[in-house]
Amino acid sequence: MLRQTGSPMAGRRQHYIPQMLLRRFADTNGAVMVIRTDGSRFSAKTKNVALETDFHGTPGDGTTDEAITREETKIWKVLCKLVECPEGTVDCVDAATVLSHFYTRSAAWRSQTATMVDTVVGVIRAKLDASDQARDPSFQLITSLAFSRLEKLVPTRIVDAHNALLKKEPTPAQRATSYSKFRYVVQDFDVALVLGDSIAWGASVGTRGIPLVEHDDSVEYVVFPLSVKRCLIGSRGSQPLLEADDIIAGSFAASSEFVVVHPQSSGYDELVPTMGSGMRELSERLRRKVT
Repeated sequence: MLRQTGSPMAGRRQHYIPQMLLRRFADTNGAVMVIRTDGSRFSAKTKNVALETDFHGTPGDGTTDEAITREETKIWKVLCKLVECPEGTVDCVDAATVLSHFYTRSAAWRSQTATMVDTVVGVIRAKLDASDQARDPSFQLITSLAFSRLEKLVPTRIVDAHNALLKKEPTPAQRATSYSKFRYVVQDFDVALVLGDSIAWGASVGTRGIPLVEHDDSVEYVVFPLSVKRCLIGSRGSQPLLEADDIIAGSFAASSEFVVVHPQSSGYDELVPTMGSGMRELSERLRRKVT
């Protein structure tokens, strides 16, 4: 049986990958191996991995983290069904429920939000610098103040809105409805799989992993690693099942901060520099490693 997440009360140390999932990648001592994109790696207890102080806000009545923690009493039972069921087709409602709850809410996602804003600001700045008014001191002052506020406030507002939605609906019904349109199987693999910090990810044809924030009809697969050697895969229509190297490559590509692997696994650290890029090379290297 899966172990319960622990106390139903949320504290300041808030996991964005719940321990009930991290424990499926732990050894007998409750530790996992964490590999960061800078190449560093360390072993740690699951209680010390994938969390930040006040990630969703300071604890109190009705905080986002408390709403998520209460919801996960129900999600844990559904996860148990998926982890313990025989390999093969599973109920799409169960699968969609788990996927919609675990969609991206990671530190990496927040970093990407800030990067996105910086990119947009950079494009606007370049266009304004090329305008006829670019040399006007008043114009420079106004645009400088505007850009400063955009860069500081917009990412925070996006995160706040994200938290408010999660507080209202920790397992978004709209996403669950969308994910229920996939056909799901639980598949076992002979090789150790990895868990990206984005948790669940989608893939278009070609199996390039993307975090599940939003997806459209170009996404052919949705993937959720359940344990070291077990994975939940959803596919549209009659798409073929993904192979182990595709799952590993997709997890690496969807993660932009770190991946969690079983401590007995080895060799993944050499692949870290190619996370999020060089997918063809990465896939080939993994295919050789797996086979």
